[in-house]
Amino acid sequence: MKTAKLFVFVVLVSLACGCAANRHSGDLSFMDRLLEDNIGQTPYTALVRVKDVNIARQIRDDSGRAGYREFRVTADVLETFKGPRLPRVDYLVIVEATLQGPQPGSKFIVSLRYSPERGCYYVPGNGYALPASERLISVARAKR
Repeated sequence: MKTAKLFVFVVLVSLACGCAANRHSGDLSFMDRLLEDNIGQTPYTALVRVKDVNIARQIRDDSGRAGYREFRVTADVLETFKGPRLPRVDYLVIVEATLQGPQPGSKFIVSLRYSPERGCYYVPGNGYALPASERLISVARAKR
């Protein structure tokens, strides 16, 4: 009887681990596609390391509460995948007021557009600044 219970336990643990592994690989494939789309839709994509972050402005809702914050990010460009080869890039990113902006020292793959009115690059929406991983860096290199 104990052997049967142990067998069932081992099978259940194996299934749980397999499901977790499949979910993870599914996430990578989603992230791969997202990055490929980002590169195709924007004129500039690079691997960057955040150097400095400052709040550029607060965006308030009708009641006067801060709904979003816009950050001006200065980042060292570690590798350019699309667009001009720059040693450093300044860009704007908007996040919900309850969230922190990018942290100095963190690495991202950013896909950016340029705003002539503001005189700088900006993250055009959600999902255009992805945490850098070896897998995503490889995907970006393959899209050059």
